[in-house]
Amino acid sequence: MKYQRVKGTQDYGVEKAFLKDAVESLFLKEVRLHGFEYVELPTLEHAQLFRSTVAQSDIGNKEMYEFLDKSQRELCLRPEMTANFVRAFVQNKWHAASAENKYAYVGKVFRYERPQKGRYREFTQAGVEFVGKADFFKDLYVITLVLRLLAKLHIKYTLKLNYISNKETRKKYEETLHKYLLEYKDQLSESSQKRLETGNVFRVLDDKEDSQKDFVKNAPKLSDFYSEEDKEYVKNIKRGLDTYHGLEYQFDEQVVRGLDYYDDLVFEVSIKDSKAAQDVIIGGGRYSNLIKDLEGPETSSIGFAMGVDRVVDYLMDQEVYKEHLDKLETAHSENEYYFWAHPEASYKLNFFVWFFNLQLNEHISSSLLFDYDSPNRNKAFEKAKKLNSKAFVTLEEDNSLTVYDFKYGTKKDADLKEQYHHLDFTSLLDSRHFDNLFDSNLFKPSPKELMCMCSAFRNRFGDSKALLKFAKQFHYSEDDVYFSDQKIKKSKWKSAKS
Repeated sequence: MKYQRVKGTQDYGVEKAFLKDAVESLFLKEVRLHGFEYVELPTLEHAQLFRSTVAQSDIGNKEMYEFLDKSQRELCLRPEMTANFVRAFVQNKWHAASAENKYAYVGKVFRYERPQKGRYREFTQAGVEFVGKADFFKDLYVITLVLRLLAKLHIKYTLKLNYISNKETRKKYEETLHKYLLEYKDQLSESSQKRLETGNVFRVLDDKEDSQKDFVKNAPKLSDFYSEEDKEYVKNIKRGLDTYHGLEYQFDEQVVRGLDYYDDLVFEVSIKDSKAAQDVIIGGGRYSNLIKDLEGPETSSIGFAMGVDRVVDYLMDQEVYKEHLDKLETAHSENEYYFWAHPEASYKLNFFVWFFNLQLNEHISSSLLFDYDSPNRNKAFEKAKKLNSKAFVTLEEDNSLTVYDFKYGTKKDADLKEQYHHLDFTSLLDSRHFDNLFDSNLFKPSPKELMCMCSAFRNRFGDSKALLKFAKQFHYSEDDVYFSDQKIKKSKWKSAKS
């Protein structure tokens, strides 16, 4: 008998397996830089776990690999990892350690789907869960992590978001949507007609076939049912995203994600200009009831999962990985700069947006962590020290900005307005930090860019030796750079040699 691999599975050859390992390693290094801790979860679960959490989705209805074991227990191979994680989070009382918990995982997932390129019956997900009181700062933080990953992977993407509010608002909306879609029932696919009958009308919006029909696109909008609180939340999310120059995103009300437990923010990332049928590589959102529903504490969480296999398939097809593969291992492994804002500081949003932009700056390779949990500076200070951070950046109640430099024993004060306007985090640091702050393997500024950077940093680069050391980090000599503002004259380069 000639044996073949099981339908929907893959054999990874040497080259593809090496790339997959590199992608997973990059993911784990990047999430650790953002303060997420790695956990491993079992592949086998009780089938009832997913019947109770994703019952209305295709996963719960028809895609689970279920079986009876020798003791007649109904088990399954996990079809997704969020419910898998929440079960472990509750059972092991991981929530007892802190009000804020950040976890990451990588693992195999199994779904009985129709196999095609980018859709397998056995595949790998890499994901995170940020558990704690809901706020848009955490949502932006997780989105930042997603964008950092994509930048490191050199993937051009399309980011789509939607705000699907809470159960009460959605119930009112679904009643209106149901009434509207009944008029077009005969034009819907068989699966969407069943959704109308079972009350799962919300899922019609992201049905792969029906979502492209004009009458679905013109259906009533959930945003028309938003409360004032909902509108303020969306406004704050957009404000945070809009501050990052060059970031493209869309709010799309047809993005609802296919899992029952999501509420509030949902998002997905697809490969830009992709012609592939399966081009969504990352999906996620916030869930506020799942932990409580599984008998855990009443708290919220936001997370995402990346389809590792789809990422690998794309990189293999584009062959861009051959150019960048040696750079996938360049992420630093230590937590370097720790940020904390006083709860009553009126500039807290500005402070976070400033932090958010720093996180998205692909030229800065260092770890920047934001403390959401500590009620006062002293507790945050101790956490920063415990993590062996190089510096502790605080926004005080009076909106003053202070940097405590643990590495060099210095303290600096600054004006957040000025720092926020210029996004000049580096001017607050000791010049000796430049040895590791920028990743010179990924970033070499042009002479003009270097001129602008040095002009922005002139307060610290009054020391010409420090300036020369900074430029040499990017393999420049004094003959390569001209400073048009004359604040730092070219003649200083020669004196710096001595």
